[in-house]
Amino acid sequence: MHLPGSVITELHETAEFSERFEEWMAYYEGKGINAVSAGVITLRRTDRHANWFRADEAPAKMIGPAGDAIVRGFEINDFLESVRDDAALLETRLLLSQDIILERKLKPSQEGWQDSAFTMSLNRGFAYSGEIDQYVADILIACNGQRRLADVLESLPALPGTRRKLKETFCAVIRRLINMGFLFPNIPGTDSYCLKQNFSQLLSVL
Repeated sequence: MHLPGSVITELHETAEFSERFEEWMAYYEGKGINAVSAGVITLRRTDRHANWFRADEAPAKMIGPAGDAIVRGFEINDFLESVRDDAALLETRLLLSQDIILERKLKPSQEGWQDSAFTMSLNRGFAYSGEIDQYVADILIACNGQRRLADVLESLPALPGTRRKLKETFCAVIRRLINMGFLFPNIPGTDSYCLKQNFSQLLSVL
């Protein structure tokens, strides 16, 4: 974006800052601009899969280089496109990311320490984070690359008559965890953590 008059705001120009700030605001209003943000657009040339479009909210922070996370993002989305049916997803085996950290917070009570919150996050690349409960924590640790998701689901407690609803919720949660990089497909012969690919080919711009 080019602002009128090539406005530059250097720190030593504080005397003119107010006037230039009003100029920027008038420019934005005239263009119908309500907010200014930043983002990343990444394109991939491929003839192996159908094309798709994906837009995500960025995590609150990034830790270190994020190139591997971008590569994994392509592979993850290709995987999710191949298991759009819940029955297909439940036949897969997933691995927990090696970058995940689970923090457990406790608060005092008359009975002793009680769980207050569980927070999981990734400690490099796209450092997504969020609060989870013991239920989701147990699901995550059960994903060891050997058990089918169907077996993990079957091991979860459920009230009579709620198994179908539990299945729908379980699959939605799993898709979200995969999408954010907490879980990966266990692909035979492939390093599921790094998903070895030719980075230059994978990120070829159309």
